Amino acid sequence: MDHFFERLRGQRNMDRQNNIEDSERKEKTRAYLNKIQAQLEENFSLLKDIKEAPKKKEEETLQAIRESTLDVVHNENVKVYRNVQAVVVSETEKVSDSLNKMNERLNKKLNIAVIFSILAFAFAILTFAYTVLSKYGIL
Repeated sequence: MDHFFERLRGQRNMDRQNNIEDSERKEKTRAYLNKIQAQLEENFSLLKDIKEAPKKKEEETLQAIRESTLDVVHNENVKVYRNVQAVVVSETEKVSDSLNKMNERLNKKLNIAVIFSILAFAFAILTFAYTVLSKYGIL
């Protein structure tokens, strides 16, 4: 029963940690969206300039918008990937540690059961030997 409560407390702690990490991810996502919104506003102002510029100027400006947007998006994607990778690694380590501890506890219980089984088997053999020897009058 204590094991159940320990697992429950451990799960609650993991949930709290996940909530903190979710809050941090949400804050990073908000900052990322604000950055993208600023980039989009800048792009809209550049688009207004395109309407007024000659055709060649439009193409150059459009290319500049594409490149700047792609650079910003790529950089943010790399950051998000690294953050997700770090979270996955840390969670994997936590789960591995938890499973190792649980495995150690189960091995101790299994060893006790094996010892009891061996003793019961030995007792059964002695009882059988006593019965056979008593039947033939040796004992």
